[in-house]
Amino acid sequence: MKRAETRAATRRELFCDTTRGGFFDCNFSAGKRSTYEYATTLYPLWTGWATREQAYAAEKHQHL
Repeated sequence: MKRAETRAATRRELFCDTTRGGFFDCNFSAGKRSTYEYATTLYPLWTGWATREQAYAAEKHQHL
């Protein structure tokens, strides 16, 4: 369980954009998050590794 929690925390850190209120793909070579909204924007909500605050932010920014 500890490893799953660590992976979820890493994903939140890498892919969550709190300014835009969602999760976005990341181009690791360029070091930037995508500006496009894909299924990945909502995937963390479905899988349960988004925090409650991140889920509320997605709803506020109308990704739902």
